[in-house]
Amino acid sequence: MAQPAETNCPDKNRSDGGFSETTSQFPSKARIRQSGLPDIWPYIRRQRRDILVILCCTFALGAIFHFMRTPQYRSEASLEVTKVQPFPVETITSPAGTDIEKRFLHTQGEILQSRALAERVAERLNMLKDDAVLIALTGGRANDSRDAEHRKNRVIQKLREGLSVHLSDKSQIIGLSFESPDPALSRAVTNAYIAAFVTANVQQQFDSTRYAQRLLTERLREMRKELAYAEKALNKYARQHDLLRAGGTAMGEADDTQQSMLGAALGQINEVLGEARAARIEAQSRWEAVVDSDPLTSPEVLASPAIQQLLQRQANVEAELEKGNAIYLPDHPDIRRLQAERKALKSQISRLANTIRASIGETYQAALTRENELVMQLRNLRGESLDENDASVAYNILAREAAAKRSQYRALLDRYNGLNNSSNTVQNNIAVIDEASLSMEPSSPRLLISGAVALMAGFALAAVWTLWRSQGDDTLRMSQDLSDKIGLPVLGMIPASEAGLSPMQELENGRSALSEAYNALRTALTHSTAKGLPPVLLITSVQAGEGKSVTSYAIALAFARLGVNTLLVDVDLRRPALHHLLDCLNDDGLSRALEEGVDPLGFIKPAGKNHLFRLTAGPVPDNPTDLLSDPRFETFLDNARLYHEVVILDGPPVVGLADAPIIGSLADGTILVTEANRTTIRACETAAERLRCANNYLLGTVLTKFTARSVGRHLSYQDREYWRYGVGARAFDAVPAGRV
Repeated sequence: MAQPAETNCPDKNRSDGGFSETTSQFPSKARIRQSGLPDIWPYIRRQRRDILVILCCTFALGAIFHFMRTPQYRSEASLEVTKVQPFPVETITSPAGTDIEKRFLHTQGEILQSRALAERVAERLNMLKDDAVLIALTGGRANDSRDAEHRKNRVIQKLREGLSVHLSDKSQIIGLSFESPDPALSRAVTNAYIAAFVTANVQQQFDSTRYAQRLLTERLREMRKELAYAEKALNKYARQHDLLRAGGTAMGEADDTQQSMLGAALGQINEVLGEARAARIEAQSRWEAVVDSDPLTSPEVLASPAIQQLLQRQANVEAELEKGNAIYLPDHPDIRRLQAERKALKSQISRLANTIRASIGETYQAALTRENELVMQLRNLRGESLDENDASVAYNILAREAAAKRSQYRALLDRYNGLNNSSNTVQNNIAVIDEASLSMEPSSPRLLISGAVALMAGFALAAVWTLWRSQGDDTLRMSQDLSDKIGLPVLGMIPASEAGLSPMQELENGRSALSEAYNALRTALTHSTAKGLPPVLLITSVQAGEGKSVTSYAIALAFARLGVNTLLVDVDLRRPALHHLLDCLNDDGLSRALEEGVDPLGFIKPAGKNHLFRLTAGPVPDNPTDLLSDPRFETFLDNARLYHEVVILDGPPVVGLADAPIIGSLADGTILVTEANRTTIRACETAAERLRCANNYLLGTVLTKFTARSVGRHLSYQDREYWRYGVGARAFDAVPAGRV
């Protein structure tokens, strides 16, 4: 079952058996998928004559333009241009070499196309005075120039317009060509361009060298003055602040590796202080070893030769005294002499040991005094050194400035010497690969190119023409237009009837393409709602002549063939057509019954088919809308539901009339018939909106008179063969497809 849709129209509750909803079942316009450009092929088919005329006209114009153009002859040459350095230059950070080469070649190409080089060529070929050359170049008169300046500008303009330069990204080859009406002139101008380019390149190198020499000379003179001023300022500052080196020179007069006087003194004092501190430490160790102990226990005292001799003598006296005590009495003179001598030796040893210890203490005191004196000197020199460092800040700045000036002067001098060495030689970086030759065939215009351009222009104009026509054409072509652009489901697509056969004749054959299409529509209607087929169906159309009456009859006939009791009612009271289709009288019908107040069921008659009944419209009334709005018409429809399983209402078209919305509001479902290749999308939208606003339950649409060729592409499932599936399908191939 189709889904309800949003609508801005008022809605009503219905009680018609549950076949309709309180809101319309279709999506709103905001939710309809916007389609892109329309399928262009149908428009191409319809505009094929205009397209053919456009192509023929553009081709003819191209041919006329081709034969009216003056033949042009092109002379070509090629040069090899390499990048050289005419004189030493500073090293500059640049991109990769390939980019540099590309920029160089592009620069050379711009030089070839410059006005200055064109003036050289004009002067070389005497174009500014030779009328014959000017006529051959411009293709006009030589005396048409107002003055010499105008003549010169015209010649230069023609030279630059005829010149073409071709650069290669993979080599250093530059292609050069010139095009003019005279082949000899083209060759002469091309060769003149080559000669002028080589001459200009050599002249540019000479000019660049002279300019560089003049520039470097001036710069060297300025740099010499700046260097002298920087050196003088540096030396003056060094002398003012006594920043002298160890050799006696001022800082800045000699190389920077020499130390200042103060720095040398600091170094010497540091060295002497180290030695004095080592001597003091050694003396202190000796003194601490003897100051608080017996001197005779000190190794240094014992190591004295005098102490050793006295100790030896004391040992000898002790030995003699021990022997004498064993022989003599204590009062013996020898014993007394030995005891006196021993006492004298001990006294000497003691005095000598104390003397040695005092000498060690004096040595330590002398070393300590020396160390303290050196420390004081070092402290004084450090203060002076800090003062010197403060003064060296400005000195270092001046020294760096002088060094920078010295380096710049040296670099400029090297460049100047190198430029003088290369000034007498010129490097020719241009080599002629191919000289210009005489062209025997014109390079333009070419017939194939002119024809191709004319055809391309024709196709472009034809495409613009077709697109312009297609943008203004919103005619329905296929079912996708209804579903995508309008949002209406397509219940069926009815093919156009075959040529030579009327729709009624085709419907008599149950296996015809038309019958099979309406059988498919019957199946779609059977499943159009959740409760099956609505009992009362209104068949209407956007406008007259779209096949709604044939569709109404075909649907009724399709259900009757299934054994369904079907009633076909012609409710188009303004322009009835059912009696024409069935070839019957229209005297007694719906309008007469409603006007006379009788039951229309009494005018129902068999339609000549089993289970199929008809009720014609009757005579055309004065006011059909009033009759259809009469409650008796609604009563008739309710009674028809009781006696017939399906009631098919062949209604009037929607656009411009109020009849169809009124009838649709009483029916259980409405089907909108649209004709392919005739009904517009805007008209279909308007009709569907009117039906929705009248609370019609719109089941969907039927696309009639459809042909696969009108779609603009081959769609096998939409071809007539689709409705001829089965045995004997080829029986219809002999009849070509046409329109009703």
